[in-house]
Amino acid sequence: MQTTNNECNLDYIPLRLHWNNKPVIDKFEIGEKLYYRVNPDEVVQIPYKFLVKTLSDISVNRSGLNNKYSQKEDVLFSISEIENFEKYEGKEVVFFNLVKEELFPYFIESQDKSNQLEIQLLHDPVVCNYSHSIFRFILNGKIQTFDNFNIELGKSNRQMKTLRKKARLYLHNLIVAKTY
Repeated sequence: MQTTNNECNLDYIPLRLHWNNKPVIDKFEIGEKLYYRVNPDEVVQIPYKFLVKTLSDISVNRSGLNNKYSQKEDVLFSISEIENFEKYEGKEVVFFNLVKEELFPYFIESQDKSNQLEIQLLHDPVVCNYSHSIFRFILNGKIQTFDNFNIELGKSNRQMKTLRKKARLYLHNLIVAKTY
């Protein structure tokens, strides 16, 4: 079982990753890396194949400066009690490199200004992963989720396709094409 009284009980998770109610740190620092696990075939294509996936949920591990919160291999840990394995096998790690403070939130407007997509980067700790963070996508004030993506940002009209393309390009430009 993963949680009892808000504690991580997965014994293979290093103690440094346990949340233990440490504070959420809203500010991301210049030089931080955001580690992301991908399939090997998703890294060899430019633009990166993994950015073609839904823009409703991209979760990463934030490094903090000097890997204070997470190391690159930590993103491979399973933090779910229902998965019957400790680490994701056959995955590679890429990272988004934060090069300036003003990266997020980032706003993209449709050409006619009728739609606005906001990209946020949020520290979102979970019990067995303090470094857990997410890219949140907000279309016209509404958070995009797996439940609403296909009927909103995932629509196949020209405006939504253009917003998705611009969002992926923005994220693509933050990715360092180095894997581990």
